[in-house]
Parts: sequence; C-alpha cells; structure tokens
Amino acid sequence: MILAHVLPELSLEPAPEPKAMDLTSSVVRYIMRNFRQPLSLEHIAKELGVSKYHLSHVFSARLHTSFREYVNALRLDCARDLLAATELSMLEVSMESGFDSLRTFNRVFQERFRQTPSQYRKSRTGALWGAQDGQRRKGA
Repeated sequence: MILAHVLPELSLEPAPEPKAMDLTSSVVRYIMRNFRQPLSLEHIAKELGVSKYHLSHVFSARLHTSFREYVNALRLDCARDLLAATELSMLEVSMESGFDSLRTFNRVFQERFRQTPSQYRKSRTGALWGAQDGQRRKGA
C-alpha cells in the first residue's frame, strides 16, 4: 500500500552507459599503475583515445572527484606509508610517491592531513618502531 503512494514520486535515473563505465575502469586502472609517474589528463585521454574534456566529465560524474584530487589521494596514501615505514628523506618520499616537487608534496600533504610530513612521521614512527624494538627499515 505504501509502495503505491511512493512509486509515482520516485524518479528513475538512466543506468550509466557501458562505455562510460568501461572508460572509468580504464582510467582508474591506468592511474593505479602509473600514479608515481608524471600524469596529466591530456596524456591519459590521448592514451585512451578520448578528449580530455570528455574524460574529465566522465571522471567527475562517476568518481565524484577531480582527476587531480584522485591522483593526489593515491600519491598521499603512498607517501604516508613510506613516511611510516622507511627512513627515506622527504624529497625521496615525495619523488617515490609521484609528486613533481617537494613544495607541492608538502602543501598537498598538509592540506589533507593538517600536519607536515615531518610531523606525521614523528607521530607514527614512535609508536611503530617502539613496538618493533627500535628496528627500522631502510628503503621501500
């Protein structure tokens, strides 16, 4: 009975186009494999044979974030892991994570985590390494 009253109120949304889903899957796979390398929307669009405007639209519509924000999130997750598990310098962490400069790395890291990479490392390594008898790994 309730369904009979609610059903006319509901609006149907078209199912995502298979091409858009395939494109989204392709771009996500490409980024996951290559986020440590320099990436641009233009380059990926060319690789996938679509316009950068179409790719940007599909990316935003399907993933609800911008291309740059998505790539930076992957890079930041990688950097966070490296900061906690290695003794790499900040420059090495930024480069290994795919950032093109230490300045960009520091700015983006602080925007997301509300602390500098150095502060993050200090807060994580004390607890992590204390539990492992003070032994630290060198490198990734």
